Amino acid sequence: MHSLNFFGTLLPGKTQRSLLAACFGQLPSLRLLPTTTLPLQQSTSAAPQPPFQATSLKPLHSSFADEEKRSCSAASTSPFPHYSSASLRLAAFSAAPPTSLTVPAAPFSLSSSSPLAARSARALYGTTPPAFPSPSFSTFSSSSSSSSSAAAAAAAPPAHPPPARRSPSPALRARLAALLPGRVSEARDVLTQHGTDESYHEPLPPDLVVWPESTEEVAAVVAACASERTPVVPYGAGTSIEGHVGALYGGVCVDLSRMDRVLEVNVEDMDCRVQAGVTRRQLNSHLRGSGLFFPVDPGADASLGGMAATRASGTNAVRYGTMREAVMGVTAVLAEGRILRTGRRCRKSSAGFDLTALLVGSEGSLGIITEVSLRLHPLPEKVAAAVVTFPEPGDTGSTTNNSEGAASSGGGSAGGLRGAVECVVALMGCGVPLARVELLDEMSMRAVNQYSGTSFTPAPTLFFEFHGSPAAVSEQAELVGSIAREYGGSGFEWATNEEERARLWSARHTAYWAAISLRPGCKGFPTDVCVPISRLPECIMESQRDAKRAGLLAPLVGHVGDGNFHMMLVVDPRVGTELRAARRLVRRMVHRALGMQGTCTGEHGIGYGKLPYMLAEHGRVPLEAMHAIKAAWDPYDILNPGKLGSRPDVLEMLAAEDEQDEREGEGEVENSVAR
Repeated sequence: MHSLNFFGTLLPGKTQRSLLAACFGQLPSLRLLPTTTLPLQQSTSAAPQPPFQATSLKPLHSSFADEEKRSCSAASTSPFPHYSSASLRLAAFSAAPPTSLTVPAAPFSLSSSSPLAARSARALYGTTPPAFPSPSFSTFSSSSSSSSSAAAAAAAPPAHPPPARRSPSPALRARLAALLPGRVSEARDVLTQHGTDESYHEPLPPDLVVWPESTEEVAAVVAACASERTPVVPYGAGTSIEGHVGALYGGVCVDLSRMDRVLEVNVEDMDCRVQAGVTRRQLNSHLRGSGLFFPVDPGADASLGGMAATRASGTNAVRYGTMREAVMGVTAVLAEGRILRTGRRCRKSSAGFDLTALLVGSEGSLGIITEVSLRLHPLPEKVAAAVVTFPEPGDTGSTTNNSEGAASSGGGSAGGLRGAVECVVALMGCGVPLARVELLDEMSMRAVNQYSGTSFTPAPTLFFEFHGSPAAVSEQAELVGSIAREYGGSGFEWATNEEERARLWSARHTAYWAAISLRPGCKGFPTDVCVPISRLPECIMESQRDAKRAGLLAPLVGHVGDGNFHMMLVVDPRVGTELRAARRLVRRMVHRALGMQGTCTGEHGIGYGKLPYMLAEHGRVPLEAMHAIKAAWDPYDILNPGKLGSRPDVLEMLAAEDEQDEREGEGEVENSVAR
């Protein structure tokens, strides 16, 4: 027996088992700490099968095939047969290797009598694997005969399985230091920083951090890591909140912050091209004087590469759209170190697959985005902001958030949180071209006042912004004021100059940190969902009642113009009951949104924090398609592994464990958290 220590101090046993399966496949019998048993069936012959080769395309990476040959021909002295994420994936994809890749064959047979191979195939097909013929496409030529193919299926495994943590070897560390002199670090504080995001997730540090300054340097780093199948995790500004930057299996973190140049701005065409490390504020500062601006504003000063990788959104998506609409093309480094450029500068194209759309939102699992081409917008002639409060009916300054009373009021004059949300639904139905509309509940407004020293009315509040000509802005503001009064709005505060607008919007932009300040020493557990706007009032009110029943501190903010809202749970991670209560609240919030034809995340992305909900949202067939794409683009699973593109059966296991946690916690009584 071999011991397998899978950073057990960071993740619970169930999650360890799930993440191992994401990396190495679903293992029929797996015990973590102190021993691991892998009952895999080996075949009996000895010659490795040469890889399929694309005759008209450059191979994936020359060392991949060579390494697979060496590993398959090595004699085994271990009770563990050879296994790797690549092998398990290829067991399910042996019929048709990707046309742009050189794909080595799996080192053991795909017969249904092999539990591991059969289970791997079932993860893709949902049934016992069919018998696949050898590829006969004109773009492929197999250099092996049928006899060598049969021999390859039973190649002897190497002496040891790969470790759970795929750390870079001393040779790779030296190679990277030579590639990027003075821009490689193994300092503990640096590693911890690069494995940490802005949420409650425990740090999952990499083994090494590098700072490239060009696409070519990123390609060199990835090619070096690919030669040893070492994981590569991209890092922008570290503002994600769902575990995107955590190095689940160690490896190399590629920090793109030094790639911070604006490469070109085309004023007449209203587009630009930037390196991935440029932030939104940097770009808008560079555009000052051009008459253009970049509108997507997620609140944090995120890097544009990270915003593209997570398909981020923000406060003015209701008018200008999200990163999905803003990105015209990307430059990305693929898993073998090749450079891919997508998109053209024209405003539309129907030429082939939309690879830009595939990479935007891929979270570093298909390629590392190094450059982004973006749509820009003309600066509006006039900008005005407004704040409207919605006191609860009968509220005379009470500190109690009477969300349940508001929920039962209904009607146009409800006021309170329900009145604010229904006001936005009415405004959207009237076609008012709002540039921004943001909601903060009473608890958030109190937190902002305490954190920033402001004196906003402590009641549910809508923040508006209007763009256009002076006449249009005036007309929009008048209409908004009229409709808001019908839903219980009052206390209008208007701002037309930049300084006043910045003061008003600072409340929204500081809401996350203001929420955390309510409980010093605790952490934020932020989450978001998005629903059709007609279901938004119901979803928000029910989620608030859940938080109140659980005794959790849960300020609420929302981009309510597009049906997206956030609950910023503030928990003490050292108190297990609080963390479990927070997870149950998020689970109910997500499943409520899915039941309303919404999504588990409107803009935060998946990371590893929301992997358990992928099955409920998408179903098995779409997950199989995602896994197929991941396996084709990244056959050795080195790009941000264990997250997007994980095996469907692994995601099923995560979903089942999540449901089990819910059942186990049904009878648990939570201690109330003082507000």
